[in-house]
Amino acid sequence: MERLFRWVYMILLGLLIAGVALPALTSDIAIASPYVNNHVKDDAGLFSDKDIQRMNQALANHHYKLYVMTVSGYTEEAGMKLVDQLYDEFDLGSNELLLLITTNPNFVHMAFENDELAARIAASRAATVRGVTDTQFVPYAKTGDVAGGVIAISEYLNGLGPVSGKDTHGAHQDESIQSPVISEAPQLSEQQNQNLHHKRQLVLQIGAVVLLLLVLATVVLIWRRLSVRRKLLRRRTALQRRINKIEHRLAVLLGSDVLNTDIAASGGSKDKSMLQSQLRQESEQQLAQTQQCRSAVRAIRLPMLSLSRPRLELGRLEHDLLLIEEQLVPLEQQHALLHGTVPADVIAAATSAASTTVVPGKQAQEQERVAAQSIDATYDLDRIADELEAQIAREGLYTGGDENPLALLELARTDQQRMRKLQARGDRNGAMAARRTLDSHIQQARRLVQDMLRFRQQAMQVSEEAERTIEEYESLPDWHAREWASLEGHYAVHHLNEQQERYEDMQHLLQRMERLCPQIVHNLLGKTPHYARAYEDSLQISAAMQRLQEQRLALMSYPEELDLRKKLDMERWEALSSHHRDIASRLTELPLDHLQIRPFQEQSFQSLEHARLLLLEEPIDLHAAEGALEVIEQHLELLIRQFETVELPIRTDERSEESSSTNDSGQDQQEDELQSADDWKRNDRE
Repeated sequence: MERLFRWVYMILLGLLIAGVALPALTSDIAIASPYVNNHVKDDAGLFSDKDIQRMNQALANHHYKLYVMTVSGYTEEAGMKLVDQLYDEFDLGSNELLLLITTNPNFVHMAFENDELAARIAASRAATVRGVTDTQFVPYAKTGDVAGGVIAISEYLNGLGPVSGKDTHGAHQDESIQSPVISEAPQLSEQQNQNLHHKRQLVLQIGAVVLLLLVLATVVLIWRRLSVRRKLLRRRTALQRRINKIEHRLAVLLGSDVLNTDIAASGGSKDKSMLQSQLRQESEQQLAQTQQCRSAVRAIRLPMLSLSRPRLELGRLEHDLLLIEEQLVPLEQQHALLHGTVPADVIAAATSAASTTVVPGKQAQEQERVAAQSIDATYDLDRIADELEAQIAREGLYTGGDENPLALLELARTDQQRMRKLQARGDRNGAMAARRTLDSHIQQARRLVQDMLRFRQQAMQVSEEAERTIEEYESLPDWHAREWASLEGHYAVHHLNEQQERYEDMQHLLQRMERLCPQIVHNLLGKTPHYARAYEDSLQISAAMQRLQEQRLALMSYPEELDLRKKLDMERWEALSSHHRDIASRLTELPLDHLQIRPFQEQSFQSLEHARLLLLEEPIDLHAAEGALEVIEQHLELLIRQFETVELPIRTDERSEESSSTNDSGQDQQEDELQSADDWKRNDRE
């Protein structure tokens, strides 16, 4: 309720400020733009100096000027807010756009204010700003060329049609300046004067109502805060009283004659001396923790403007005091054992946490009774039940179904009664087991309340996000039809089938979300809410939305991905063809007795022609074209291997029969041939 009044108060106050203060504000204050003689501000260190120089050259001299900024460590929502904030702070013009690239996680956002550009984007194939980044930036980013993706966005935006030259950012101001000046205003009629008077009266009445509502909301908000502050004051006072009681119990333990007596000097047992020393040490530690809690309670302030933090601090201190009270119980039990004349074997058993032998007589029964009372004193189930019921009522939780923390408290009451009976019978082991079960039920009850609150909040958030996502994807069939038409006739059927499979998967995911959203609402707001089931459904919706986003990105970037693959395949074919021509030119210089290499050359040429036809024909099958390119590489490898086996003959029998001049010229020629063959082989290996 306090949060509701706070929102009402803020809305009314905003309306009053908007009507009075905003006209007087100036909007010409802006932070100096960091883009001076450059287009890139790489705070995340994403680009190299060469990439920045390349982008500055490519982004210059365009009508729509694109500026780039990189940051790191921003979520998608935070990145969207940051790009809008920076666009306003840098005071960019109507034909200037800001592209924000975030890393860890990776997102890209774009902000601008230009109606003409927005209309051109809506009429293009991308349809939205998100579509521009997904279709132009993502395909290059997948290959590691982030700078190429930025340049692709700039070229796409500046290629969306002719530029009118009109600055749409200040369209209304331009029209008012160019309009003709009227020398004399016409006189208003009586009816017009009355209408104007009525409008003024209506504006004044609305202002008075808003002001009255603002005053009432202020009074109600102050009253609510005073009420909450009084409750917090009572809780702080109750904490101080609990601290006083704990300190009194610890003072009783530390001031006892049992702990102040030198047992070793009086001839006491070794086990009893060890138990006494341990008891004093633990009591002093508990006292130090209690004093820290007292200092923390005194440090809590309750200002009128901020009560959420004191409420959390008081809750934390209450939990700490509960733990101290629970840890105080075994100390009081040990003190009760040391208070009387207990045999040495009983004290040794208590020290080792083993089963205790029941001491006969009235004194032993009195000790068991005191120990039982000390255990019961720390488990005020009525107080715990009141705290949980108040929290359940305050948060509006439903506890009538299977998720019922109050039922666990009833089980804790049963455990408490059983613990008392076992204590009365002297069954210490059974009493301690019942105590552990009691602790477990209390912890489960508190944990269940926290889980119910967490399940409900997350389920509501996921449900709202799912509804917004479903509305966003209402135009998915029309968009898919346009994408299908753009691919049809240009690419093979199996490429179209891949797009269709993504589209059908997205449709199934949307149908699943539409089916789960009503279930979450029913489990949260029905007659019998079930928060755990709503939470499980919300996890399924979250997984579906994540998968939906992945498929959307793959669907939108697929056409540009195919175009990029086609471009890379053409470049690969050109490189292979050039390599083939180089080898063929060397084969023409071989002697005629090495014609066995010619068939391998013919195979390589035929595979090149086959790949060229596959890349030029439409619809193109990229899988078949890439397979043909692999075949070309295999044929070229075989051709190179055959070329390496060629050995030119060396005729040594003619040297002795020819003259010395002839021998010299023949030897020079033979050496030249050997050197040429070696050069061919070395080039082929390279």
